[in-house]
Amino acid sequence: MEIITRKEAKERGLDRYYTGEPCKYGHIDERYMSTGNCVVCRKEHRKEYDKKYGKEWREDNKEYHKEYKKKYREDNKEHRNGYRRERYATDENYRMSELCRSMLKRVLKATSSTKTARTYDLIGYGHEELVQNIASKFTDGMSWENQNKWHIDHKYPVSRYIRDGVTDPAIINALDNLMPMWAEHNKEKDDMTLEEYLEVRSDLVDVYGRFL
Repeated sequence: MEIITRKEAKERGLDRYYTGEPCKYGHIDERYMSTGNCVVCRKEHRKEYDKKYGKEWREDNKEYHKEYKKKYREDNKEHRNGYRRERYATDENYRMSELCRSMLKRVLKATSSTKTARTYDLIGYGHEELVQNIASKFTDGMSWENQNKWHIDHKYPVSRYIRDGVTDPAIINALDNLMPMWAEHNKEKDDMTLEEYLEVRSDLVDVYGRFL
């Protein structure tokens, strides 16, 4: 940015000017001609204002805010669903983020539990780690472009863990317990462990045996 004094900026009819010097709060940015305040200060002030008074307004208008959000979701349902479907189909990071939440919800529902923290904190990893982990386990022919043809399978099924008394989402959804499996095989495996399934389908040992 061009360094210019407030006086010079005024003579040139500018709305802002830049001195290259920090404001009293240490920000080095443009300043507004009208007040001399820097842009960063104003943004931070606005952010704090919205945080404080926006929260107060929502607290005072809970029912209105609830109904407004409900109506907005209903009015924009088709658009939002279309956007999500398109992004889910083209963005593997978004897809894995959704799958992380889905896996957590499945465990919480099966154990009649409620979410008490962020998904990342409850399962121990984020979507980027899931993407890398699953990609490293692809079998021949698998890619993010054909994910409609394969599923992320739990080698030791969720239902079996729960029957064993294990309800910790981090254990059930541990990366070591996840693997990509062709959809037809995943449906066929059903409630079996991977070891049990390969005893039945020994012809698939060369495909999935390395995950035992």
